[in-house]
Amino acid sequence: MSTKDRTPEPDETDVPSVSNGAAVPACDDTEKTLLPDEEDSECTIAATISSQGSSAATRAETGSLDVTMVEASGESTKSQSTGKTQPVGTRHPVEDRFKLVNNFASGGLGKIWLAHDGRIRREVAFKELLPRALKSPTAVSRFLEEAQITGQLEHPGIVPIYELGFQANGTPFYAMKLVRGETFEDAIATYHKMPADDSDRNLVFTRLLRNFIDICNTLAFAHDHNVLHRDLKPHNVMLGQFGETLVLDWGLAKVMTSAADHETAAAAGPTPNATDAGRAVAEQLSPIRPKNAAADDDPSQITEAIGDEMTVVADLEENASLHASSNEPAIPLNESTSDSGIIRREVSVNERTTGTETQAGATLGTPAYMSPEQARGEHDTLDARSDIYALGAILYRLLANTTPFGKGGVRQILKRARDCDFKPPREHDSSIDKALEAICLKAMQPKTDDRYDSALKLKADVEAWLADEPVDAYPDPFVVRLRRSIRRHRTTVLATVAVLVTATVAPFVLETVRHSRLTAAVMSRFQDADEALSRDDYSTAVSLLDEAAGLLADEPELGELATQAERKRARVAGIMSEQELAKEKRLRETAEFNFERAERERKRANRNFVIASAQRLVAESKAVRISHPRLSMLLSSEAVEISQRRNERIVPEALQNLHDVSATFGGKGLFGHEDHVRDSEISDDGKWLLTGSKDRTARLWNLTTADPLRDSIKLTGHESAINCVALPAGNHWAVTAGDDADVVVWNLNAADINDSPMVLKGHELPVTCMAVSNDGKWLATSGIDAEIRLWNLSADDTGRSMQLLTGHEDTINQLCFAPSGKLIFSGCEDGSISAWPVPTDDSPNTDPAASVAALHKLQKHDSGVLAMAISPSGDWLVSGDSKGSVVAWDLTSESMSRSFPMSGHRRAVSEIAFATGADSASSETKVSKLATAGADGNVIVWQLPNDGPQQLAEFQDHDGSINDLAWNTDGTTLVTAGDDRKVMLHKFETKESNAAAASSSQTLSAHEDAVWTLSHSNGRLVSGALDGAIQMWDINREAPGMQPVVLRKHRRTIREISANPDGQYFSVLSSDRDNAWSLWHRDAENSVEAAIVPVDRTAFDNVDFRPTSFAWSPISEFAAVADSNGTIVLRIDSGNAATNSVVKLPGSDINAVTFSSDGRHLASIGDAGLIQVWDVDEQTNSSTPELKTKTVGEADFVTIAAAPDGTQFAGGTEDGGVVVWNSDADWKLLPGSHRGSVNDIAFSPDGTRLASVSDDKSVRVWQRTTDGTFATSPMVLVRHKERIRSLAFAHDGNSLLTVSDDATAIVWRLDSDAPEKNLTLLVGHESAVQTGRFASDGRWVITGSDDGTVRLWDLQSDNPSASVVIMHRLDEPVRAIELVDESRTLIAGTRGGELIVWPLDPAELLKRVRQSAGRTLSAAEIQQFDTMAVGRDE
Repeated sequence: MSTKDRTPEPDETDVPSVSNGAAVPACDDTEKTLLPDEEDSECTIAATISSQGSSAATRAETGSLDVTMVEASGESTKSQSTGKTQPVGTRHPVEDRFKLVNNFASGGLGKIWLAHDGRIRREVAFKELLPRALKSPTAVSRFLEEAQITGQLEHPGIVPIYELGFQANGTPFYAMKLVRGETFEDAIATYHKMPADDSDRNLVFTRLLRNFIDICNTLAFAHDHNVLHRDLKPHNVMLGQFGETLVLDWGLAKVMTSAADHETAAAAGPTPNATDAGRAVAEQLSPIRPKNAAADDDPSQITEAIGDEMTVVADLEENASLHASSNEPAIPLNESTSDSGIIRREVSVNERTTGTETQAGATLGTPAYMSPEQARGEHDTLDARSDIYALGAILYRLLANTTPFGKGGVRQILKRARDCDFKPPREHDSSIDKALEAICLKAMQPKTDDRYDSALKLKADVEAWLADEPVDAYPDPFVVRLRRSIRRHRTTVLATVAVLVTATVAPFVLETVRHSRLTAAVMSRFQDADEALSRDDYSTAVSLLDEAAGLLADEPELGELATQAERKRARVAGIMSEQELAKEKRLRETAEFNFERAERERKRANRNFVIASAQRLVAESKAVRISHPRLSMLLSSEAVEISQRRNERIVPEALQNLHDVSATFGGKGLFGHEDHVRDSEISDDGKWLLTGSKDRTARLWNLTTADPLRDSIKLTGHESAINCVALPAGNHWAVTAGDDADVVVWNLNAADINDSPMVLKGHELPVTCMAVSNDGKWLATSGIDAEIRLWNLSADDTGRSMQLLTGHEDTINQLCFAPSGKLIFSGCEDGSISAWPVPTDDSPNTDPAASVAALHKLQKHDSGVLAMAISPSGDWLVSGDSKGSVVAWDLTSESMSRSFPMSGHRRAVSEIAFATGADSASSETKVSKLATAGADGNVIVWQLPNDGPQQLAEFQDHDGSINDLAWNTDGTTLVTAGDDRKVMLHKFETKESNAAAASSSQTLSAHEDAVWTLSHSNGRLVSGALDGAIQMWDINREAPGMQPVVLRKHRRTIREISANPDGQYFSVLSSDRDNAWSLWHRDAENSVEAAIVPVDRTAFDNVDFRPTSFAWSPISEFAAVADSNGTIVLRIDSGNAATNSVVKLPGSDINAVTFSSDGRHLASIGDAGLIQVWDVDEQTNSSTPELKTKTVGEADFVTIAAAPDGTQFAGGTEDGGVVVWNSDADWKLLPGSHRGSVNDIAFSPDGTRLASVSDDKSVRVWQRTTDGTFATSPMVLVRHKERIRSLAFAHDGNSLLTVSDDATAIVWRLDSDAPEKNLTLLVGHESAVQTGRFASDGRWVITGSDDGTVRLWDLQSDNPSASVVIMHRLDEPVRAIELVDESRTLIAGTRGGELIVWPLDPAELLKRVRQSAGRTLSAAEIQQFDTMAVGRDE
């Protein structure tokens, strides 16, 4: 069993421990609980579950299985049911022996846990039956039979069973060996991905053939014991890390012990190699079969899915099967499968009606690998040769890199399997050896008599091929036989040749013979080395290759052999290196596992603290609910999230309090559904809300009453989950449809709505979509059966099926009516869209069974159509598919052929909605507004004029997939709901041509699970979630938040953002060629004006302007911008936000500029050690300042900083030097500089320290005295593992922030005795951290990273890495950030050229941190929150 972890299902919160008592059926017909101190040693475990109330008669019918109960006496006991003596030892209840760690695999019948065996102290695989399977005695019997078959087939190629029994709740289980490795299918796929010229390819192929031989040995052993596997495929074979080859999944195995089996065996002849031991095993297995069940196959089946493979097991639901016609096998719910698609159900008409054993025509197993007789459902004729056919199909997969029957639907694959319709392997790959192809084809002969008699004979042919011997399946041509004869008698041939050569060329005879012998010796060692490699004996292979190299050391004539020896030696060395790496990986995984286990223990130890914290938060929330409702909402939200985030049960009073407080913001909970709410709709008059759920019920809510929950009506009648609902306009009907294939029409005017609803029959498979025409007359339904049915809902002809629309060949995902009601459109899983006619009042009565062809077929998508919508005018159809493509179709064009692609989404587009108030007609054009959303969490707003789509806005406020979206009636508010449990309101202001720009957003967050469906009417919004909860909102109310403003000016990487001292302006430098610099103006309300044009390019003498640096003067009206041709000093006119060139300062190759702290000097640095200092006269606009220039070495300067006292500058060079100079450009190189390029440099705010960071991964800090001298050596801080990008001092100068390519940031306490130890490591980014800043109060650290996030860290938290706020997830890496307005505004720039401006609302910021850290608010923090919130509101 593979131990790849799988995340538990939503209801599997904690791994439960097994209780100390184990309830098992007693030896008689009554239940008995076995506690550790009881001494009853005689008992059997019946294949029934006592908790289901099974009678003694039922237990007798299903049979029983002897399980030894162990006593301390060490004596043996005898089972009452079999009379066999059982060994007895010390009792070890299941609960004490096995501790479940995690669930890593689940299927339709059972789930598998990684468990710890406390008795033996080892890890095991622990399989238990699913709860729903306990209702079926047949399922329990199959589960126990699988364990016994596997356990009694003791063979190295079959996983051993360690224990079999029942848990305390009656659930059967068995424990088996845990195998780590890969499946044979994965190994085959890896082999075929290797390049054709890879020298290891033949070696890997030989290993896979030896694994195939091991599979044959295992099957031969099973056949010898009269057991057929019946579900052989590469996915059911595990290759262990230490050479094991194990055949798994014996759940469909067949023991040939019944009378029918014996008759079949007699008719087909004796089973090859059958032994008395095999028949004995079969006799031991037979008692566990139910006496009243079929001898082999159960009539009701469900799907057990493992990856993309599915296999038939026993079903527990009464109505899970499907009817199939008498002349065609049953077809699964989902016919679209991979090339190894699986039959998901096994049924026949007789089974459904009589309950007898499976008739001919039923199908069981994996179609891609099953024999023709198995595909035809002839289970009574199956014998060992059916498994041999599957072995041939596995060999086919290995040779041809595909399954025999290729890709297609289940019907297609089954038909090919029944007809043996497949191409020979060499038609896929002509390089396949003909003898191997013959072996494969003989094993896959249509007639059983033409196949190999046994797996051993198949194995013998494969071994003969590996040994270069003749095989029975293929007569070798003469040339092949001659070549083989020469190879066998190599010495004789060589001797003969030597004699001939000696007789003809005497001078060269001795040398030739010596070379021949030497070549033979070397080739012999090569062959021995290859055999050693096949056994994974690498040390022997290395020794043999070294011997070969020694023999060839002084033989230049045999240089080719010497080169071959070197290549082989290098290949073996590479394999050994890979093994060492694999060993290190295993050790690392073990260490990680131990760490995770310790982490779980730590969380368990904190559980009581978490619960107490949640309860305290509830109390605090209630205390301030009236006085501070916003704070009350925060506290109650934290109480819910802190418990849910740690897999605790939500404190009930916390949940109730959250709902009470939500009412303050317009939220109202409607509770009643017990599972996923899949669809909802509000009636046109706003009176009724209809919801459909996975819990098989629909609910009708009267929204006009004071208590919709009390007045709701529960609609029952469906036997499976409800997928879609509708409230047709203009009539009194409600419509629901679901997985049971029924369409149910409910009369809302009836006294009892549940009394005799109208059930519309016609569909045979689940209904997944429906649509209602605008006039409410026509209902269209469709789903997995690929058929569309039109129903007439008019008063005089209610429920009559008027039309059957056929033509699609795959599942239909979407339906929508044109506004005119004359056409209906369908979107299919195959990527096609069809337009169909809708009957009119003048249409003649048609036969409902007669199909109608589509009027038009639109084909632009290459994957399944998931969403469709038609504009209110009926002019446009917009569709989206599973790959993120969106297409707009002009329905007014001829044959609807005019279309436009709409790019922008990266993943599946599942939601499209037009704004109902967005169509505005002018004299010539008509424009529509719509929104698209999907799995990438991105929402794009478009407009559709006649000349094609135009993108208006794009935003991504959801952290996961968006599941639904809706517009309000006037098209000014867009609502989105997603997996992140948020409902978002986006309000727009309408401009010319119906263009829209988002002006504000709100987050509604009272759900505790993913939000799946939305409905909107008259300002009332309803949202439904996966947990069954429904929330009702008044969307006209506001809620606080931190919403960013996105500025688009640049197209490439933003390298630098800097704000002037009063924060009114900020400058941006980017990598744009034509737009490398922009200047922005920000007002007090945080709105940002359009970018200011910097200067006229003529000021630069028409030279290409590419700025390298920008600096603000402490005198706010001055700034300097530099490029490779000089420095421009600018004056900023705050009155009209314009820029004026003051003076151009000469220079070349300028890399950075900065002003002194007093604004009197401007310094610049450049290539080849250039230093320039100007005396700037701020009162003169035209005079050229005095210039002082010096050169320091030959290295380029890359970074610059100014001391706060205005007396010094500092710079860093590419070769690691740190230089300081004064206003006269007198410079000094500081000792102890870096060994790599200096990336950033800065003085502390008080001027007492100078710090620098470098590519050499170190931080260096020099102490500076008041007279400007520096310490003789710096303090060196080393902790980062990759180069350090930048640094920043806190305002007190005692803390230093550094960010690095190792995805971390570090805050160093420089005033401590050991800064290298007294540090705070900030971990959370997933890629290189590019920039960082301290907030003005020193509490917050803001970082930007290549992972696209801007993160705020709370340094006052006990764990800052846990108290982090992710401001935004951007599509591009963040390269620059800046804080202005006393850290109340954050500006970030991305590699894609976007500028994002956030207002940092203190209240919202504190809320996010508390939610992230999961801790409670102190009294001081509450007061701080209250003060900041009120201040911001004012």
